[in-house]
Amino acid sequence: MGVELAARQAGRHEFFLTSVDGSPDVEQEMRRGNTLIAATASQDPFAIATTATRIGFDIRAGRIKPGVVRLLDPSLITQDTIGSYRGWNAPHNT
Repeated sequence: MGVELAARQAGRHEFFLTSVDGSPDVEQEMRRGNTLIAATASQDPFAIATTATRIGFDIRAGRIKPGVVRLLDPSLITQDTIGSYRGWNAPHNT
């Protein structure tokens, strides 16, 4: 957000910006549509916490061994996909 602000203050607009995490601030700017932010790689904190908790329970129950690595795929959010993006603050099923 700070880089975009600096670019706007300097009157620069000949490039685009990308972001990581799909944070609510970036989501809001992308939904407005008047932004230099072209994309953000979104990670879902809810999914990260849920997966970590499940792995912890599985380790505790002896179903898996400690040291398991589980990769969660990020999503690329662009102006074309922002309409269907369920951001950090969206309701989740528990």
